[in-house]
Amino acid sequence: MDNQCLEANVSRVGSADMQSAIERLKRLAQEEENETQANGTRLGREWAMEAAKPSELRRLKRFRESEGYDICMQYRENDAYEMERHLLLIISGDEDMDRNDREIFWGSAIGDMEKDLEQLNDPEFMKAFVEGAIQFWDEVENDI
Repeated sequence: MDNQCLEANVSRVGSADMQSAIERLKRLAQEEENETQANGTRLGREWAMEAAKPSELRRLKRFRESEGYDICMQYRENDAYEMERHLLLIISGDEDMDRNDREIFWGSAIGDMEKDLEQLNDPEFMKAFVEGAIQFWDEVENDI
C-alpha cells in the first residue's frame, strides 16, 4: 500500500512539474515570437528610411495588398529561401538577381548575413519586415 501511495505521489508531482515546464516553454515561445516580430518591424522600417527607393516601397505595398501575399509568405520546407527570393524580386523588380545580389541586399537590410540568415527563413520576421517598411511608407508617401 505504501508503494502505491508513493507511485501516485510521484505521478502527481510529475504531472505538476510537466505542466509547469509546458507553461514556461509557452511563455518563452511567445517572448521569442514577439522579439522576432519587433526585430523584423524595426529592420524593415530602417531599410525603408535609409535605403529603399520609392518604386521599391510602392511595389512592396502593392504586393502586401495582393491576394498572393499570405501564400508567398509561408515557410516551405522543400525550399526554405523561396520567401526571401520572392520578396526581393517584388522589391527590386529584377528577375535576374543572383545569389550574390540577394546576399548584398539582405546583408545591408538585416545586418550580418551569416548571423541573421535564419531570420530570412522565418515568416513572422519577413512579414514584420514588410509591415515595418510599409508603415514608414504610409507615413511619408503623400510628402513624396
